[in-house]
Amino acid sequence: MRKITKKTAVIVAGSTLLVAVGGGVAFAFWSSTGTGSGTAAASAGTGLVTISQATAPSDLAPNVAPEAVTGTISNSNPNSAYVNSLIVTISGVDSAHSAGCSATDFGLTTGTTALAKSATTKQSLTLAVGTELAHGASVNFPTFNIGFANDSANSQDGCKGASPTLSYSTN
Repeated sequence: MRKITKKTAVIVAGSTLLVAVGGGVAFAFWSSTGTGSGTAAASAGTGLVTISQATAPSDLAPNVAPEAVTGTISNSNPNSAYVNSLIVTISGVDSAHSAGCSATDFGLTTGTTALAKSATTKQSLTLAVGTELAHGASVNFPTFNIGFANDSANSQDGCKGASPTLSYSTN
């Protein structure tokens, strides 16, 4: 092994100083500042989601419990879509029964109790969904019930065999 002399120590110390000074020069050479800008764009959004009813109750009658309606909400758009809620409305009845029966003869509920007829108001129900649907995804919509709204003071014979029309929308 070599013995370190004063001369060797000075050469090593000088080399370290040279490396330290040279490193500072390299740092200054590669440093820079600048400014710039860029843009991004949000998508145009999605079109409408598809709402499909799976079940169609068929035994609606006075003093019969409301029956469940089920279905799905599907997203075929290229982007995802957030569905906050499903709004269901009884918008009318089939044309063969429209003279003696109306949307007010039916009701919507999330329960199973008998429904009272509304004099003038079409029934509407807002159901929470609260889900994001990716492209091609679907979700079962919350189950609700439709029933015959009894009016014990008046004959509702015009509704025998009637089919209420349900309209769906989302937000």
